Amino acid sequence: MNGSLGDVLGLLGRLAVGSALVAAGAMKAAAPYQEFAFVIDAYQILPPAASLAIAAVLPWAELLAGFCLILGDFTKASAAAAGGMIASFLAALVSVKLRHIALPNCGCFGGLFHPSLGRALALDVALFPLAYAAFARGDRLCSWDKWARRG
Repeated sequence: MNGSLGDVLGLLGRLAVGSALVAAGAMKAAAPYQEFAFVIDAYQILPPAASLAIAAVLPWAELLAGFCLILGDFTKASAAAAGGMIASFLAALVSVKLRHIALPNCGCFGGLFHPSLGRALALDVALFPLAYAAFARGDRLCSWDKWARRG
């Protein structure tokens, strides 16, 4: 992949993943975290105390990583965090599908938007390589990281 195309893909990955995380985090943060904990419990993966802790923290982690990606600040770290979150989301969704668990909703975007399990899987499958593109080359165009290095 030549330099400029890779840099553009890195920027697009940064903006797409960052926007998705900001939207997901904001929608979850707008509601009481106990509502999100209820959805996490429906996955039947974690004990209830862990579900509460994750529900309280995850929306803010999504917002932080998302805004950092959009701005291009701490790009590699925020893209790695985003990739880790997306991989975790994928693993949880695949687990539910394999165990034939009927979810009230995926919880991906809080209570305001409920994609089907298939659409949630497709979104995460699409976002994961974009997170990699952001990690690999997202700091090269229109980023705070690039501007700060020149200072």
